[in-house]
Amino acid sequence: MCGGDEVPERPTRKDSDDPDCVLFVTGGYSRLFLCVFGLPFTFGGLLALVTTVREFQGSLVTAGVVSLLALGIAHTSVGCGILWVAFCSSEWIRFDRLHGLVTKRTGIRGLHRFSKASLSDFSEVSILPVANKWQSRDDFDIALTGPDYKHFPIGRVTLSYGLAREFGQEVATFLGLPLH
Repeated sequence: MCGGDEVPERPTRKDSDDPDCVLFVTGGYSRLFLCVFGLPFTFGGLLALVTTVREFQGSLVTAGVVSLLALGIAHTSVGCGILWVAFCSSEWIRFDRLHGLVTKRTGIRGLHRFSKASLSDFSEVSILPVANKWQSRDDFDIALTGPDYKHFPIGRVTLSYGLAREFGQEVATFLGLPLH
């Protein structure tokens, strides 16, 4: 809906048969539909750039070259931004109490980034406000924190401190840690 309020986002808990493991997902494969828009924008922009370079040697006027060049740069930028959201912003956070591990996977098929940490290194779950220079909304990072400034980000909640607290409390309860 245009002009409507944005829906707050928080990581979603996925059901598990193992009572000692829990999985939270942000984004996920549902963002793949963005590829339908990202690929044409990117390839259309690249085509405009290639056409500009090839035709520049011919008899195009300067205004046409500048217009096509601007169109190519704009479409390529928008397409790459959409593809980045589709492929790189999804996160899976898995807490395994039995093995004492937290595992974070960012990205989707073929573009994974992994990070792991031991749950014994952390003593609390913290809600940290994020300063947004370019946006007028409130974002909150939820992280495992511990002594010696150990910090492991586990998710970001947008637009609502209440949802950040709800997500942080859910993780803290599962791990048996205090929420700060």
